Amino acid sequence: MTAPNRRPPARFIAAVVALLALSACASGPPLSVRPGDPETARAGRSVNALTSGRPSEWTRIFLRRQDLLQISKADPEIAIRRLHELVAAGEATPEALFALAELSFLFARAKAPDGGNRAHYLASAVYAWALLFGEAERDEIARVDPRASLAAELYNHAIAAAFGTGDGKFEPRAGLHPLPFGTLDVSFDPEALEWGRRRLTELQPAAGLKVRGLRNRYRQPGIGAPLLATAVPREPWPEPDDLALAKTVVSATAVLALPEPRAQLRQTSLRGRLALYRGQESTSLDLVGRRVPLEIEPSVALAATLERSGVWRGRLSAFLGRAVGVERPARIFALKPLLPGQMPVVFVHGTNSDPSVWANMANDLLSDPKIRERFSFWFFAYDSGNPILYSGMMLRRALREIVSLLGPSNSHPCLSEMVVIGHSQGGLLTKITAIDSGTRFWDAFARAPFEEVEFKPETRSLLREALFVEPLPFVRRVVFIATPHRGSFLASPRVVRRVARRLITFPRDLVEAGADLSGLAKSAPGQIRVRQAGTSLDNMSPGNITIQTLAEIPVSPGIAQHSIVAVRGDGPPQGGDDGVVRFSSAHMSEADSELIVRSGHSTQSTPHTINEVARILRLHEDYSTCAER
Repeated sequence: MTAPNRRPPARFIAAVVALLALSACASGPPLSVRPGDPETARAGRSVNALTSGRPSEWTRIFLRRQDLLQISKADPEIAIRRLHELVAAGEATPEALFALAELSFLFARAKAPDGGNRAHYLASAVYAWALLFGEAERDEIARVDPRASLAAELYNHAIAAAFGTGDGKFEPRAGLHPLPFGTLDVSFDPEALEWGRRRLTELQPAAGLKVRGLRNRYRQPGIGAPLLATAVPREPWPEPDDLALAKTVVSATAVLALPEPRAQLRQTSLRGRLALYRGQESTSLDLVGRRVPLEIEPSVALAATLERSGVWRGRLSAFLGRAVGVERPARIFALKPLLPGQMPVVFVHGTNSDPSVWANMANDLLSDPKIRERFSFWFFAYDSGNPILYSGMMLRRALREIVSLLGPSNSHPCLSEMVVIGHSQGGLLTKITAIDSGTRFWDAFARAPFEEVEFKPETRSLLREALFVEPLPFVRRVVFIATPHRGSFLASPRVVRRVARRLITFPRDLVEAGADLSGLAKSAPGQIRVRQAGTSLDNMSPGNITIQTLAEIPVSPGIAQHSIVAVRGDGPPQGGDDGVVRFSSAHMSEADSELIVRSGHSTQSTPHTINEVARILRLHEDYSTCAER
């Protein structure tokens, strides 16, 4: 038989419990230190509101010490309110402010990811600002503290969300804004949206945008919400006289500043000032006695400008022109309006190309603060199938018109320190800005003296401008990149040039001049013999009289010249080529400097080419005599 179950006496149970308690006190806490995985530890430290949607360990530690960790999980709004009570009572420690900034951001995003919960986003920005920019230096968090950079990012994202709209735009709204613990009276000066003859519209947060087409995305870390702003003319005019596109996109930064933020957090009525800074003009601020960088996303603005602009058109239409129903005047445009003290850098693309080929070079060069400050990037867009001398005339004409338009010299003294950079055929056009041809081009095309031929007035004017070339007085430096100074072997085959002639349609003024010349040649064969101008491919054939004549004319004295020659493979460069131009054609023994890069013909985006252009621009800045702004 089984013995009946008997419960242990209560006295026995109490003795066992006492013994266990005594044992625990005697042995101490079960602590240990063991080797661990450093990567796992680093991953744990990287958890925060922005990377994982969870509070960081710094915030969790502070919540534990306030006995609020479990409450924050069950009802984060209660935990936020209790922490704010500490701050309102004067205990605005860095730990409390950081925890409040992070928890407020998480709560706002959980309730309304699209920015609808603006009160808590705004509160997150206020707490982060108070942490970073207290009333005195003793209030500041150490700059090496990881919470400082995280607080700045929380602030930046919170500002973008607090003033965001439902359609992804940014609206700088003045007036009373609700906070979870009161109100914030925000002032904003609408004049901040005025930019010369332009107005900033369509403000949009840049941080969440993806960029395609640029190799590098540059970002200047700092304070403020990085924005894109479309700068449109306030008054309509046919062509903006500041060279920028009609709808150019600029980078801007929004900053909400609160004076004495920690003292204000003890109240329910706060005040702040929302300011807008344009990245082209302002890259940092003076805050609490030190210089603080602004958060800027310049690459996003560049990509947006390229995407939205009608100038960046298809390459084939830029080569064939009117043959595909596209006839656009050659023109020069800039990414941004020219500022006083900036020197123009003009980029000239090559055959069957367009200005977008310079995008990666421009993006990398503009990442250099000195280059960004001292240079303005301009781009020449033209139909690259036209005769080289005609396109060179259009480039010179456009540059003269711009210099005349932007004058007088006291407004833009650095216009006289221009740099022209050309790739492939664009390098030939670049050279035409810097030579004195005398009568050599005319002599190559005709036998009779120019003044003795009875042209129509329109023909005489065009030929004089295209064939009798003098150096532009404001061009101080030229850069040739993969330029076929003695022709391209790809333009040699007759079948290539014959097909091009069938496809390419010349501008009307050139066609009319050609007809006039042909008529004169037939009516007076003993007085004049005119050669056919041909397409740009004809001109770049090594045996063509145009390329041969241009190669014989040197760059004028006083104009610095640099050459970048692309060569494929690892063999001796002297016998090599870039797939389009042989070394022997691109090489310039008279250049002030020449760099050989191992690359194909489209070398504008390669690091060595970009770095060489950057070196040349810094050299140009060192020798410049024009006044800085």
